[in-house]
Amino acid sequence: MNIEDYRSGIMVKDVYNIYMTFPSDVKTSIDKNNGVERANVSVSTADGLALNGEFGEILTTSETAIKYLFKKKIEDEKDLDFTLDQVFLLLSDRVKGKVGFSPQISENCPAFNVNTTHLDVLCHQMDRFYKDYFNKAIAPSFSEITVEIPCGNSLDDTKQLGNNIICLCEAIVAYKEQLPAKSKIKLYIDTTGGFRNAAMLFLIVGRIMSYLGIEVANIFYTSWNKGKCTVHEIKDIYDLLDLIAGFEEFLMFGSAKKLNDHYKLDSFVRTKGDQDLNQKSINDLIKAMNRFSDVINISRRGEFKTELSYLAERLSKIRFDQDSSVEDFNYQLIKFLREPIEKEYTSLFEPKVLNTNDDLSYVEWCLKHDYVQQALTLFKECVPTVLIEKGIIEVDKDIFCKYLEEKKLSQNKSVLKDAFTYWLNEDSKRKEDNSFTFDEFYSIYAKNAKLEVDVEDLQDKVFVAINDSRLDFIKNYGDKDSLDKSLKGIVRDYVAKIRDKAFKIRNAYTEEHEQKRMLAQELNYLKEELLSKIFAEIALYKFVPVKDTSSRAQEIISFLIAISMNGNNLRSINNLPIKLRQMLLRQMLLNGNKEKLISFVSDAENCQFSFEEKDINGARRVLYNILKEHMEAKLVFSDITKGFLLKSYNFEREAKDIYNEYNTALYKISGVTISSRSEESLAKVIEVLAYYFEIKKSRNDSNHARIEESSQFSTSSEIKSAINRAINLIRELTE
Repeated sequence: MNIEDYRSGIMVKDVYNIYMTFPSDVKTSIDKNNGVERANVSVSTADGLALNGEFGEILTTSETAIKYLFKKKIEDEKDLDFTLDQVFLLLSDRVKGKVGFSPQISENCPAFNVNTTHLDVLCHQMDRFYKDYFNKAIAPSFSEITVEIPCGNSLDDTKQLGNNIICLCEAIVAYKEQLPAKSKIKLYIDTTGGFRNAAMLFLIVGRIMSYLGIEVANIFYTSWNKGKCTVHEIKDIYDLLDLIAGFEEFLMFGSAKKLNDHYKLDSFVRTKGDQDLNQKSINDLIKAMNRFSDVINISRRGEFKTELSYLAERLSKIRFDQDSSVEDFNYQLIKFLREPIEKEYTSLFEPKVLNTNDDLSYVEWCLKHDYVQQALTLFKECVPTVLIEKGIIEVDKDIFCKYLEEKKLSQNKSVLKDAFTYWLNEDSKRKEDNSFTFDEFYSIYAKNAKLEVDVEDLQDKVFVAINDSRLDFIKNYGDKDSLDKSLKGIVRDYVAKIRDKAFKIRNAYTEEHEQKRMLAQELNYLKEELLSKIFAEIALYKFVPVKDTSSRAQEIISFLIAISMNGNNLRSINNLPIKLRQMLLRQMLLNGNKEKLISFVSDAENCQFSFEEKDINGARRVLYNILKEHMEAKLVFSDITKGFLLKSYNFEREAKDIYNEYNTALYKISGVTISSRSEESLAKVIEVLAYYFEIKKSRNDSNHARIEESSQFSTSSEIKSAINRAINLIRELTE
């Protein structure tokens, strides 16, 4: 029966039970009676099942586990409605084929004949059991819910084995997709029959199903000895794969999820004596691993060291426990598996790390285990601490606080001056009265202002001041003016190209759809060519390009394509950023077009345009001309770079300038100095700071899920490389 046939009969319920087995073949024997040879079925018994009457007779080993499952569920667990909803059978050619019964077989087994297959025998046995064994018949019958997956004559072929795994998985997934959404599926696996490697195949399929949200509820194996079939539950052995995977997961990624799922904390069955202590040791270790995993996930720097110490202690307890008198499997296995973890975490367990503030070791560990987000957070938090506590950057708190007060006064002065001017202009009498000046007013304010600096977050204030002063100090290092000029030339050529290309295509093609098709093709090609030239030019000047569409340059380019495709798109000009519209309006009015174009301006104050149909072509030509001849490059290209390309930046030059101008003072910040008078060391400090602030941008980008990254480091490999570079420099400065 296939899934489509069964779909109409699916009952809506919370849990669906499915079964997977590799049916065994039927064994026959030859009896001699009065000189006549007759083929009979070899009959075994179900040992330990206490099956009544003929139901205890086993004709094919595979039926034993199914009977065991139903007995356990219905009689032992009192799940009276238990049934199997689908049975997946991996069939060899032999099991699909005829048993080879002689014609006389019907005398002893009327249900069978010369055409009976091995699978027929299994279905017959189970249908009888379903119908007559319990107080009520089990529905649907076994033979109605089977799905057959042929597997040939052998699983020795690796390719064939892979195909069988995929076919079996596809069949199960196909069934799952027929069920109501959010249905829970429990999978029972019988590993008894089939080829020798069938059990391995089923274990692989079980892992795949677990990954797809299907619970492996139980696994069976039926042993045969002298005509007795005994069913064994081997789910515990299967679960050991989870245990080992859990240790590997913790080893590789510092995650204790699988271990936490395997060992239900505080749920051990308490015994006596040493075994109870062993189980407590396991419990404590798993708790320690789980706590450490939590700290990693939430990136709490202060707790990182605490939980590391606790984890090291728990591992050592198991390591140095010499009492092996209690042969507890879980304990002995963990004792065996903890060694790789100790080796992997050795750098963090060393006393010099646990007993000092070597926070950089934690960052390095996170990077090694691909915890990039955690590394970013720890790096952002610990680098200022390391630089200050190690004396690389020295801070005189009193002087620096005075610097902040003066800076705040200066900022307030600008605001107060604007307010004072507004106040004077509001009243003509006050404006005419020159007896009270702003300087007099400000001197009184400055004398009495209380601008105390909160020293609780002084470290953060130091690094904010460093970044502000650094950006101000280096703003003229790169030749941005020459870059803007060069980019303007590239865009100017592009405008001429698209204008000419659009004109030629409209003249060459009369059909409107052909015009649009060719325009789209050619203009998109020119756009990609243009952007490639722009990004290459930016890199040539050792800046980092902004490649997303948020920059003003990209918006202008997209607008040009739109109006070149269709003049009516000119009306979307009001969607451009206000600064771009202001530029266009200025240039319109400055270049002899005032009388002609003023009618296009519907709201000059808000820079809103309005075009009639008859104005479209003329206005488009004017815009082409403005962007070709009169574009304000500094405005258009102001946000198309992310700053200097750090890999190409001359930190030695900056260090020399700082050294010559401020000596040991860091930029012009009062109270913030560097400990070394060496220009070489100063260059390293400056490089660390440059990387720190750029990496901090990466952390903010990832934390806020920004699509447009502000940092030049956007990929995982770039971030890891940058952090490692900064850490190596700090190590060199502290040696």
